[in-house]
Amino acid sequence: MNTNEPIEAKLERLSKAASLRADEKAEQRAKLQEFMVASRKPVRSPYAIFMSSRIRYAGVFMLLLLVGGTSAFSATESSRPGDALYAVKLKVTEPVRDALTFDREEKTKNTVARADRRLKEFAAFSTNPGTDPETSALIVGSLSESIAEINEDVAELAVAGETDEALSTNADLQSLLSAHKLVLTRVRERNPETAAELEAVSSSVDSALANTENVEGALDDNLDAALSEEEPAESKAEETEAALVALRDQVLADIESLDGIDQEVVSSELAEINIIAEEAREVRAEGNIKETYLLYKEMDERLDQLKTLVEADRDLGIGVIDSDAAESE
Repeated sequence: MNTNEPIEAKLERLSKAASLRADEKAEQRAKLQEFMVASRKPVRSPYAIFMSSRIRYAGVFMLLLLVGGTSAFSATESSRPGDALYAVKLKVTEPVRDALTFDREEKTKNTVARADRRLKEFAAFSTNPGTDPETSALIVGSLSESIAEINEDVAELAVAGETDEALSTNADLQSLLSAHKLVLTRVRERNPETAAELEAVSSSVDSALANTENVEGALDDNLDAALSEEEPAESKAEETEAALVALRDQVLADIESLDGIDQEVVSSELAEINIIAEEAREVRAEGNIKETYLLYKEMDERLDQLKTLVEADRDLGIGVIDSDAAESE
């Protein structure tokens, strides 16, 4: 043995002589791969910003404005099923509006309004003969997406402890679905040849309606804690009362377009809602936060549903309110 051999030379010589068996190499390779997977951290591409849905939609938005100006955008917004620009509204302009809305409460309200708009458009579309299956599928897809987004918003509100807001949003969806379920039934009676297209939407509405009822039951258990931590009953009631007065005025304005019998039905429903309002004020004076909230929520639901039925009767001319009164009896 050469004791004077430098350590570097000795290590180099030993490295050439040393070797691992095949099974040892396989074992070490497997451990190395496990380490690489466990330690892997994704690196964001510097170009990822251009792939963001918000950025893409904003780009399309700007392109529409540049090419056609605000008039082109307005034409797209006002398009109806069967129009050339209707698909653009569902695929571009509405997503643009959502992508550029950053306030969660406003975005949720827009989504509920979009679901309502889709059901109204579908009802109007289905009252005409010769409906287009492709357009029907487009509407059903947009409706399903809207309902899914609302359910996600409700879940996020519940997790955040905002149970009262989650219940209100769920109630908004529930009331519009209940009203439109009746509208769709009436449309099917008037136009039986559209039964196939109506079935898909009706099924979606029924499923979503059942889900809202389940969610309501689950959220109601946590309502006491949420209300005790939030604003007092007085301020909550005042806010709700103002919103309901505005909604009631809108319903009263719309019933002028209805015939005498329909106006009687609407007036009777408003009278019942007024009775609930008086009860809510009494409960509010007693300081019962939860009962006050639930009574105002019930008023909100019934007014929303009545508003939807009045609009459907006015715009479609299919006697929805008469049908509703008959079912109630």
